[in-house]
Amino acid sequence: MTEAERRWVQVLMTALRESVNLQGHYAELLNMHDGGERLVFTSPTEFIARLAATGAIPIDEVHEIFELMSKPPKEAN
Repeated sequence: MTEAERRWVQVLMTALRESVNLQGHYAELLNMHDGGERLVFTSPTEFIARLAATGAIPIDEVHEIFELMSKPPKEAN
């Protein structure tokens, strides 16, 4: 993965973290309002794990991406 790609992933993860925080806030408010049992995710990785569990994101894809990200930049390309 190139340096630019790594930096872009950081930007996207920051955006996802903010989105997950906002989702959690609204889920808590709605649960208090109507007694619902909406999920409140505490981190982007927890949200991604949920998407993988529901099949929205292929779990094999997640594993492959994490494997690529763990390699030094020259090996990952």
